[in-house]
Amino acid sequence: MAILEGHYGHARVAIMTIIEEEFKAVQREFQALYEIEDTGIYSPVAGEGGMEENGPVIHPFVVARANDRATDPAGELPRDLYEYFSPEIFVLVGIAGGVQREKVKRWKRDGTKEMEPKGPRPGDVVVAKFIHFYDYAKNVPSGRRLRYFAIDHPCSDLIARHARTVGRGDLWKQAGGVKRPKRGTSTFWDEEIVVTNQLAGNPGSREQIDMLATFDNAMAVEMESIGIARELHHLRKTVHYDPLWMCIRGISDTVPAERPTIGGKDNTAERERWKNYAAAVAASFARSVIERILKYPRPGVEGDSGAPRWTFS
Repeated sequence: MAILEGHYGHARVAIMTIIEEEFKAVQREFQALYEIEDTGIYSPVAGEGGMEENGPVIHPFVVARANDRATDPAGELPRDLYEYFSPEIFVLVGIAGGVQREKVKRWKRDGTKEMEPKGPRPGDVVVAKFIHFYDYAKNVPSGRRLRYFAIDHPCSDLIARHARTVGRGDLWKQAGGVKRPKRGTSTFWDEEIVVTNQLAGNPGSREQIDMLATFDNAMAVEMESIGIARELHHLRKTVHYDPLWMCIRGISDTVPAERPTIGGKDNTAERERWKNYAAAVAASFARSVIERILKYPRPGVEGDSGAPRWTFS
């Protein structure tokens, strides 16, 4: 695959964030300290430090933040990154809500079941292997019917070769030295996620309960991945450009899938408590994954000189 050069050279990986806490965690973890001209996008190499002899500037990775939350603003970001850098791989890094589902803990002697909530908890990391979108639907008297449009799902090869391998280790759990709000250890999950343009913070909401029942395998909820997935599919306009992508989410709060008792609390306080750590552990996980990807150079092809390896200091 020949790589197209963007306005500001080329980047092997583009790391995308949504909120400022995510951006700061990624910038700190990746030491992406140098703004590229006046783009608001950052690189670990200053000026033309990534320039190959007689070739374009090659950034090992760039770090950017979307203009706003939700699917549409998120979808604008890969479009800009393509125009500026034509990245080979896009990685969305940020926070999400972990879905807690009632599972059987044990069977009692009287034949009844003892249940317990299971699923990603605050401080865990979820890598999306499939993206669902709840909001696109048709409401008719007989019920709610989902509708679909074309998207690119996260690359299963990147997940199998890199994310799962990183998840089996412990290095990423250091979370860049950010203190964990509660004692414990982080767990890696590669699961389906569901996207909605609403904050899933009301455990008594009929719509939220319906969403989690409809996508009964989804283990995380967030607001942006469908915009990324749609735009990356749209960018495939030539045989010379075939980008891959991943979605890495640190869990900042929990979302119950079953109807709670009356008066249940929302998850705002939990999210505020865990947000910075969740962003940090997601950034730490992403660094371990991208470190593996950039460990080896990308061979060139006719008309493209390839890209050198990159190692973190």
